[in-house]
Amino acid sequence: MASDWSQTTLGECADFFSGGTPRKSNAEFWNGTIPWISGKDLKSFYLNDGEDHITAEGAEAGSRLIPPGTILLLVRGMTLHNDVPVAVVTRESAFNQDIKAIRARIACRSTVSGPLVSSATTQVARHRSRRGTWNRGSRN
Repeated sequence: MASDWSQTTLGECADFFSGGTPRKSNAEFWNGTIPWISGKDLKSFYLNDGEDHITAEGAEAGSRLIPPGTILLLVRGMTLHNDVPVAVVTRESAFNQDIKAIRARIACRSTVSGPLVSSATTQVARHRSRRGTWNRGSRN
């Protein structure tokens, strides 16, 4: 590590946010212009759109808006048995409860990036067994 660098944790450099799902029974929340990102959308590293869209009312009632440049990390779902998807949104979006949004704090903006988090997920994936459970004692 360079002498002018310091070691820190992601939790000290970033804030984590949960998403949500607006009530599907309320048609006024759906088919708007705001991409609503779910696990099925995390197929490419940069996301400009999602399969589903919500309205501003839907975002306010049951989800969360995030600005461009926010990192998304899938934390729940069957995909985690094989992969730990990470993406960066390129436009204002909303997201569901299976995803965590990661926003770097100002002091760490130059070091907390999507590629950094993506490479860290490789290390995270090593701590899972083949059944998708965590190997708590593993340090590899």
